[in-house]
Amino acid sequence: MKAFFDGGCQQGVGSGGFVIYDEQGKQLGGKALYFGPEASTNNLAEIKALKSLVSWLAEYSAELGPCVNIEVFRDSELVINFLLRFAKPNKPHLREVY
Repeated sequence: MKAFFDGGCQQGVGSGGFVIYDEQGKQLGGKALYFGPEASTNNLAEIKALKSLVSWLAEYSAELGPCVNIEVFRDSELVINFLLRFAKPNKPHLREVY
């Protein structure tokens, strides 16, 4: 499986989304997300999009099967470094979701 997520912010209003495909390229799920002013930076919108992807995977895990390999693609190295604990957020608004 492959999963893609992204988030962004413009003028203090954040949005994002994710999409998931099976091995044959069939879309299994996805969601466009509006975060509003609660995701007031690009990094925060990215983190919220990733959290939404993980929530979706948890909700549909029984349908996906017990041993599913998922490749996750993103364009924010910082968010992945947070996730893997290679880096810690130094801004208070990011620490809240870390």
